[in-house]
Amino acid sequence: MELKALREFRYAGKLLQPGGLFTATERDAKILCLIGRASPEPATPDSEAQPAPPEIKQEERANSRTYKRRDMTVE
Repeated sequence: MELKALREFRYAGKLLQPGGLFTATERDAKILCLIGRASPEPATPDSEAQPAPPEIKQEERANSRTYKRRDMTVE
């Protein structure tokens, strides 16, 4: 979970400065937010997200399956 440090403190062996971004586990994030050391970073726009892979049609998917033995066929 992405967090933003509100104060200077050490987390995961690193000294974090106020305003610095860091990643923490869900459990640690909840604790750090409750004690006032960090706040959740708002979600970034999807510009960084990778595009979805193209969908394969059901017909193409069925035809791509073959058996190595010649006497067996796809049902």
